Amino acid sequence: MPTAIGLRFYKLVPRRLRDRDKEVVDPAELRVPLQPFLRQFVDDQTAEGAVSDKAKERSFYFEPLEPYAPYSVRGLVRYGTFGFESRIKNPKSKKAAYNRAADDVEEIPLYFDIWCPPSADFALVSLQSFGVRSCVHLLVNEMQKQFEAINPGYRLHSIKLMGNDSPRSLFADAPVKKLILVRHDAYSDKFSSYRAGKPPTAIDMEVTYKAKRGASLGTLRDMGSSFSENDTGVILFDGGEFDVATAEVMIGNRRRPIGIIGPNSDTGSIDISQSVIYAPSGHPTFDSVKAQSNAIMQDFYQRLIRARG
Repeated sequence: MPTAIGLRFYKLVPRRLRDRDKEVVDPAELRVPLQPFLRQFVDDQTAEGAVSDKAKERSFYFEPLEPYAPYSVRGLVRYGTFGFESRIKNPKSKKAAYNRAADDVEEIPLYFDIWCPPSADFALVSLQSFGVRSCVHLLVNEMQKQFEAINPGYRLHSIKLMGNDSPRSLFADAPVKKLILVRHDAYSDKFSSYRAGKPPTAIDMEVTYKAKRGASLGTLRDMGSSFSENDTGVILFDGGEFDVATAEVMIGNRRRPIGIIGPNSDTGSIDISQSVIYAPSGHPTFDSVKAQSNAIMQDFYQRLIRARG
């Protein structure tokens, strides 16, 4: 089964370091305004292993795949992991093909798109995840650090466009067609009854609520207010305990699953697994991710503009 592919979107806004009112920053105030900074940031991180975090044992660098447009740059992030040994075997012969050393870097390609809309005071960023692997935190933290170093007294504010706050923001009134709740490593008496004489086994349990045709389960705001969490982070809903909650809403003219509450790696991710084309490598093709990212990013942009009135 192909690995799940997600997209995460961020709004980047320059702010004065001690500005409680969050006023719009005039680009003339900055040594390097947002648009040229972002293009330079990509250019500066194109060498292999350009950013390497030894504490987290992660690295990344950019590989732009298209000529820079006036307001955007897109391509791949080569995201690496290192710090442990492993053995890579041929599944047919069972023979070791390669013994990976602890300082070898295993890289995977992840789609990225950075867009500064004309006349806007913000930028939009789209970053792909591959299963549970995501370069978001490493990349955004490095971007913020470099922006603040080159523009003393200012910070680069990063706003996650989906996530726990989404029911109160851009998609508050989006109708939910399906709600999926997942409990990992659950034990079910019903399931165990089919395994007579065997010890109970842990399972992943999924509960789905689906609206009838032409109806909805409520808005995303309704869904968000229906959940609570206990002190261990378990989601409580309708008398049950779950680890992840996902809702299907219309985004970019298509119904898409989004994580509305759950682990940090899942919350805010828009699942595009069913909408992309997978290459023989097991990774989605660049063009198929680009098509989905463009549609969703335009939807976000239009909603942001409307929200400003």
